[in-house]
Amino acid sequence: MAVSKFADFSIKIIRISIICFFSLSFSQTKKTTVETIFDNVEKKYNDQKNYSYNINYKFYNDSKKTKPTESYQSTIIKLNGVQYQKLQNVELFDFGDKNVMVEHNEKIIQVSSIENKNYPVLIKAYLKIFSKSKLVEEKDRYVCTLYEEKLNQTNIQYIKIYVNKKDFSLIKQELYFFGENEENIPKLEVSFITRKIDAKKDSELLKKSNYYKVVNGKIKSSEKYKDYRLVVH
Repeated sequence: MAVSKFADFSIKIIRISIICFFSLSFSQTKKTTVETIFDNVEKKYNDQKNYSYNINYKFYNDSKKTKPTESYQSTIIKLNGVQYQKLQNVELFDFGDKNVMVEHNEKIIQVSSIENKNYPVLIKAYLKIFSKSKLVEEKDRYVCTLYEEKLNQTNIQYIKIYVNKKDFSLIKQELYFFGENEENIPKLEVSFITRKIDAKKDSELLKKSNYYKVVNGKIKSSEKYKDYRLVVH
């Protein structure tokens, strides 16, 4: 797939560190901690039937700079039980029983029963990666910082997650990476912008029959993707 080094790197980070919004219940009697906030964020998105965001990715090779080195936008949709994400030339669909990945550059369509983890908010998984956390409560938002003093598997030094206090929706994530030295810390900024769902257009986009069909018990590409190489897992 012909993407830039940053895009390829960002996709890897997203696949490592972001997940579809699953969750545990939150009790108001609990002390407010990073863990309880994450629980409430995940519960919100798991319980919410429909939502959609445009997600802006901005990469800075030096976090002190104000102009990003590279940027792009992705889209996520949850509608009537189907989840969707578009990352540049890659589209991901979770239909519940099957997951579909369409890579347009390589003209590949993959149909799989393997659980799909490729979503842009892996909240609780961060707690397994970082051993330390800090919570700052501001007027309208929580700022949750997770950090590690030593190099880890993700190469992320620390991450700040901004959460709306009113409804526990995600506002922004800032990922700071270990750089060549302490003065040069690369940063990836991920901003969540609410997108209005277009019921007709989005429902058509998320129609399973647009991507594959089952003929005599075998999965076949739809007419639209007949020229794509089909991979079934």
